[in-house]
Amino acid sequence: MSKISDVITALYSLITTNLSDYNELPDPYDIEGNTELFLKKGFAISVNAGTNDQDRSVSCHRWTTRTFTFTLTNKITTTRENKDSMKTLQKSIMEDQETINQALYDDRTIGDVAQDAIYISDNGIEYLTIDEVKYFRLDTTIEVTYIKQV
Repeated sequence: MSKISDVITALYSLITTNLSDYNELPDPYDIEGNTELFLKKGFAISVNAGTNDQDRSVSCHRWTTRTFTFTLTNKITTTRENKDSMKTLQKSIMEDQETINQALYDDRTIGDVAQDAIYISDNGIEYLTIDEVKYFRLDTTIEVTYIKQV
């Protein structure tokens, strides 16, 4: 298995270990295309752009820095008028994101497969509406630096 495969596997493991009540979305690149069964409390990891960090490359090792997006979705199980329940749902998805961010902070090498993994940014909570069913969606960008022997 290649280094990128090890990194992806480690990221999935990190999320499933820390958010065991979440379902993996089958299609991480078309969140809206997933079914309610998965979106109710779902997560996905998409692989984004990577760069060759030539300043750090040494002899037979290539350093790569790549971004990943992990997406969390939660079904909204209340009405907009129920302010307390809406706040609870908002807090819940943010707490779940913080759980993953803390896990990355605690193990920045994600099981010794990377040199560094850090939170970069998120888009804030957004609405996702599919077939008149509403969900909260939260996309978080992380950056992972890893070394591949060439």
